[in-house]
Amino acid sequence: MATAGSDDLYRRWSGRLTPVMRQHHVAGERVFVDYAGTTLEVVDAATGEVRQAQLFVAALGASNMTYAEANWSQGLSDWIGAHCRSFAYFGGVPAQVVSDNLKSGVTKACFYEPAVNRTYADMAAHYGTAVVPARPRKPATRRRSRWRSRSPSAGSPRASATSGSSRCRNSTLQSASSSTT
Repeated sequence: MATAGSDDLYRRWSGRLTPVMRQHHVAGERVFVDYAGTTLEVVDAATGEVRQAQLFVAALGASNMTYAEANWSQGLSDWIGAHCRSFAYFGGVPAQVVSDNLKSGVTKACFYEPAVNRTYADMAAHYGTAVVPARPRKPATRRRSRWRSRSPSAGSPRASATSGSSRCRNSTLQSASSSTT
């Protein structure tokens, strides 16, 4: 039987806890990929020109082994190339690539049936892996690569770029001729 004193003790004890959501990842099952929210300044030593670079981050789910590289853009060629170099760095290819809904990789962000860019799907087929876009409005599915890409001065990670409801509206899929390759 609980007393008023024990209830107060429990409240004080539970107030000091920091709840953590643990996610169990099997080794070799998933790699989480994304571009970090902040850009990097790259200075050309010869000319002094300052350019902004995007930071690509890939983190293995089970080991937290992380690969990062700077790209000039978030375009399709940089996106695919960064994946290929990350696979070489890891020394293998995971069963699934969990990516954010970046326009270069995902042509239609949908909770139930996302459409992956044809070139991105071809790259996945070549390497024998599956691309699993993070679900819109579900940040827990993309948390690992975002957490690994944060710097202390960067503040909070980038918010999801999707808009509208999480269900797909009755829109038609883009035809193969109009999709970006």
